[in-house]
Amino acid sequence: MILAAIDIGSNAARLLICETSNYKDGSVDFTKLNLLRIPLRLGFDVFDKGVVSAEKKAKLIETLKAYRLLMSIYNVEAYKACATSAMRDASNGPEILEDIFRETGFRISIITGQEEANIIYETHIAEKLSDTKAYLYIDVGGGSTEVTLYGQGHTIFKESFNIGTIRMLHNRVTDEQWEHMKWYIKTHARDYQPMEAIGTGGNINKIFSISKRKEGRPLTLDLLKDYYKELSYTPLPERKHLYQFRDDRADVIVPALQIYISIMRWALADEIYVPKIGLADGLIKVLYNEMSAKAVPKVAG
Repeated sequence: MILAAIDIGSNAARLLICETSNYKDGSVDFTKLNLLRIPLRLGFDVFDKGVVSAEKKAKLIETLKAYRLLMSIYNVEAYKACATSAMRDASNGPEILEDIFRETGFRISIITGQEEANIIYETHIAEKLSDTKAYLYIDVGGGSTEVTLYGQGHTIFKESFNIGTIRMLHNRVTDEQWEHMKWYIKTHARDYQPMEAIGTGGNINKIFSISKRKEGRPLTLDLLKDYYKELSYTPLPERKHLYQFRDDRADVIVPALQIYISIMRWALADEIYVPKIGLADGLIKVLYNEMSAKAVPKVAG
């Protein structure tokens, strides 16, 4: 069975196409056929003006038309499509979703920060955790940061904070928001020590890649601090040249590091594991589970 997931984020829109197959031991294999990322940067409009501009809206619709064509070529049987922080905040979000459906046939759901955290955590993180350890799952996006604390065999909290990389670039994060997140993390994490952090998001994935760490090995807090210091003092053009960053990665990676480092410090976590997954991966698993109940939109029509 071939499934697709569309994730419309504050920085980029992603299409993931996977083939699912049942293995003889009863497990399910998810084989990635294609992953496409288009840096639409909807948050640049929304976090400044409160709306998605006509230009960004047109690019979003054209992107989704291209995704529709790719899904047809791959013979995708079903899809799940979600939008996150930027579309949550956009006053014209509902209107745009209507236009998207009219022009592309896609039904897009705007999900809350809590739902966003749940999708990745429940489908990829929770099943791999030990009941004898404490873990802090951190997902940093353009518009928000989702944090989940797991300890003593159960979930302690799942919280979404409106602190994201694009909001920070546009000075849309207040001192009060930082203080609230600091208080929340420190208050809830202090009774669950020692703690390991787990990080998802394009920025932590990129740091992991340039670190040359082996898969399954963690990044240390000190290493993240070193990268933050180095990248902060490196002008944007040199940052792009030295690390081969795309435009839409070079500017957001510094505020992303600031968020990861701050949360790890408050939680007293010295290491962070990077499984290299994202919301689209979680959507595929949710979709697969829903397929058994036949409660998903079909591609045709």
